[in-house]
Amino acid sequence: TPYPGDNNIGIGAFDGNAVECAFKGKHWKELSLDLLFYHRDKLPVLTPDAFRFYLPAYLLAILNNFDKMDTLMENLPFNLAASAEGQPSKRLIENAKVMSAEEKAVILEFLENYKDIFPEGFYGDVISEDIEMGIRFWATQI
Repeated sequence: TPYPGDNNIGIGAFDGNAVECAFKGKHWKELSLDLLFYHRDKLPVLTPDAFRFYLPAYLLAILNNFDKMDTLMENLPFNLAASAEGQPSKRLIENAKVMSAEEKAVILEFLENYKDIFPEGFYGDVISEDIEMGIRFWATQI
């Protein structure tokens, strides 16, 4: 997955600039758990290329440290299933367009196994709905 470029990380004046400054010049493997935690709600302000590039860091943060990631447990499934009135959002479609089939398959597998991976009580009905919407969407993208 190619690095998005120093000026192609964040969208928007405030949050986009903040995440761009924090991630600029860094490979996703270099992002610390603390940095990901601090920016756990910034997935919507990543450009599609940056979302693609930095998503593995967020996925691994949850898989390896779910009990320390606070609202990322909710934010990530939501951002992998973001919908507008039951339909995939423009943002989700844009993010999916830049991803390879292999990357899309990893997202689908993550969502399909979410409830088996994480202990009961770390997600609720809203997250379950996001997961189901995400599975339906990503299954059509492969």
